[in-house]
Amino acid sequence: MFRPVFALLTSLACVAYGWGFPTASLFAQQLVEKEALVKKTQKVQAVDEDGKPIPGVVIKPFGLNTSYFWPENLMGKPARFQTDHDGFVTLEYPELFADGVKCKSIDCTLVHSEHVGAVARIPIQEETQKITLKKGVRFSLKAIDVNGDAVKERFAAMMSGETTALFQQIGTDGLIETKGASIGPHQVMLVQPSKDNKTKFSEALFFHLSDRDQELGVVVDDVELYPGVRVFGKLPATIPRPVKEGYVIARQQPLPMKEAQEALGGRQLMWGEWSTIAEDGSFEFVSMPRTGKIQVIALCDGWVSRGEGLTTKGQSFAVSEEDLEVELELTRTMDGTVEVKDEAGNPVPDATVSFWPNQLWEDFGSQILGQRWRSLGEVIAQIEQDENRIGPRLSNAYTGKTDSNGRVVVRNLPAYSAMPFEVQKKGFEMAQSKLPPADAADSRAAGIDSGLTSQIEIKLKKSESP
Repeated sequence: MFRPVFALLTSLACVAYGWGFPTASLFAQQLVEKEALVKKTQKVQAVDEDGKPIPGVVIKPFGLNTSYFWPENLMGKPARFQTDHDGFVTLEYPELFADGVKCKSIDCTLVHSEHVGAVARIPIQEETQKITLKKGVRFSLKAIDVNGDAVKERFAAMMSGETTALFQQIGTDGLIETKGASIGPHQVMLVQPSKDNKTKFSEALFFHLSDRDQELGVVVDDVELYPGVRVFGKLPATIPRPVKEGYVIARQQPLPMKEAQEALGGRQLMWGEWSTIAEDGSFEFVSMPRTGKIQVIALCDGWVSRGEGLTTKGQSFAVSEEDLEVELELTRTMDGTVEVKDEAGNPVPDATVSFWPNQLWEDFGSQILGQRWRSLGEVIAQIEQDENRIGPRLSNAYTGKTDSNGRVVVRNLPAYSAMPFEVQKKGFEMAQSKLPPADAADSRAAGIDSGLTSQIEIKLKKSESP
């Protein structure tokens, strides 16, 4: 017996970046002991719209129980599975990935060279789960350089949509092609990496593929590649030097066409990049798309870009063909001290304290503050057919464990408002609370170099379950 699989209406980019506010189950996974791991399997079959099996579909899990989080501490990095001649594949998952948290579903990406990719939520059932993939549109683009000559060096295509189409470069005449483009509106941008980091880009082209295109295919000639624009700047002089542990994160929408934005909604192209900040406060992005707008968030020891409530937004700037110098505004962070005790007032050591300040990207959702992504990695992975190059730089700076006195200090929290956190310790019930905002008056009296501070005490109840 087969059961249909629910296809998620989300973007692969959202999956990759981990957008969205984290749930309690995300942090709970830190408590799982690998010795208690029990692996289970779920059988899946990939079929086309006529019900015929599709061999060679690559399926890669990325999350459990809709959390968009894969427990690498238990299962290792997500494995790639491929359907056999009859479209079947067997996925592995942990029976439990936290104390009392049972795996009920697996979120996966599905990719095939001639079908539209998908993101699917596969429920855990005894029956084989069936995934239906749609036939894709054959879509080709030919790149030329500024002299009008065909681009012979390797490049890749970024394409908006619910999923990412698989493009391959055909020969050495500047032709790139996919057979898995979906019907509907899309942005496409060609990208060519360079050893000197001076990446070249095309404009963000807008297309609306139709049923007729599925029959005939689409070929676009003479897509010109241009050098990118340099974006650079320096942190304000009010921030003490040397700047420590600093980096800037950028998200850019190369979207000059209003009609395309309206048609695409939240599925327009996005280019992600990050760079370290030098000790003198300077930073640069060597080559970025030269149209649209760029949003920049900066962090360093003691300072962070401005925000509102629980989210850091940074600043946005218009991008053109000229190099862009940006001036960033930062505000001081606070160090939060959490003291964890039991109901009798005794300190609780080795308890996990987790905050989750978020960075909010306009039109793209949110993620843990400090998480970084390079779109260039996605481009190189497409060229080299090596998806292991793709991956975000995750931030775990806002989690710590209490010492023998039940005390932990979590540094560089945004001081915009009270910061929610949770405390977990095996044998105790999970507790949630909020760290009060720093007392700005007391902190100013202490001097600029001492930073802002806040403190809270929290008590844990013994758990009724063993």
